[in-house]
Amino acid sequence: MELGTKRSGLTDRREVMRNYNTHQLNSLAMCEVVEKLGHETKKSGAYHVMLCPFHDDHHPSMVVKEHYARCYVCNRGFNVIDFVKEDKNITFLEACEWLYSEFGVGREYTSDTVRVRKSTPAITRLHARKPSPVQTMRHDWAFTLEYVAEHVSMQDSFCKCLASFFDKEKIRYVAEMYGIGCLGLDDTMFPVIDSALNVHNIKIQHYDTDPHSAGFFHKDRNAWWYGKKYIETHQCSASACCDVQCFFGEHLISYYPSSIIILVESPKNAILGTCAWPEYVWVAAGNKNMLTRQRMECLRGRKVIVMPDADAEEEWRTILDGMQDIATFIFSDMIPSFRAMGNKCDIGDWIVRKMATYIKKC
Repeated sequence: MELGTKRSGLTDRREVMRNYNTHQLNSLAMCEVVEKLGHETKKSGAYHVMLCPFHDDHHPSMVVKEHYARCYVCNRGFNVIDFVKEDKNITFLEACEWLYSEFGVGREYTSDTVRVRKSTPAITRLHARKPSPVQTMRHDWAFTLEYVAEHVSMQDSFCKCLASFFDKEKIRYVAEMYGIGCLGLDDTMFPVIDSALNVHNIKIQHYDTDPHSAGFFHKDRNAWWYGKKYIETHQCSASACCDVQCFFGEHLISYYPSSIIILVESPKNAILGTCAWPEYVWVAAGNKNMLTRQRMECLRGRKVIVMPDADAEEEWRTILDGMQDIATFIFSDMIPSFRAMGNKCDIGDWIVRKMATYIKKC
């Protein structure tokens, strides 16, 4: 295969997951990698600096840390694989191949890699570890982990959409991982669960399952929060629910302490992202109002790749720039690709379009 050959991004990364341990490759010393690529670095305080190869740089503006590099003029950050990919203008897979050929690592698998990620405690087993009812909840709040586990299913409209692109084993794995379930005939439930396994609320949404429809994989009626309806139906106060909201998928963060986290807006995007790139931990904020310091504490000390909807990038940048003391927030270089598809597009739209194109070619 010639360098620079362009292929479907999803196909590329699937092949990577079969053949390479990306955690090991991204753990290589960044200084050694950039020097192997022909760039000079020099010591400056605790880190190294270098001329940024991605713009006309005359004063070293790129800081090279242990496994990460960032240019403060371009305002872009790179892990090891992404730096090689960008520097050599090659695909993600080719960057992994180059790193393996140069450094001889990247094929050994350990307990923190995607090949054993199926050992993730499923929602259907996690509830056995929690006292019932959940002690930290108000006494009149209905939703426990046991309730979520009882409703996990692949018969909802969202999983039916996923079945157009992914095999049943992967869909079942993701459904149990996040607690996706079915309410009513085929309404999809997205439970919001914190790191202590408290269920804060359940988002209910229905999707257009017709792959020939223009609205395929998008909601064909309004979404609503089950918690609000429960409070109204049972005539209990709003204080019945947990006082502090959390991110969708937050319960998974502590299970992978060294994994990169990807922060998106919607649960749909978190699930699609997990199906496409399961080596990362995908969590969804919901909207910009969730981007508070209090709610960001679950990400403390972690590396977080941020993928908002195309039209929300500037607002998210403004908010997260003031929170770099909590975590390392890196905005994905894929966002321009979303914007090229439309101002309201996101990673979910990109994955669906790429998968649909790939399937048609097959």
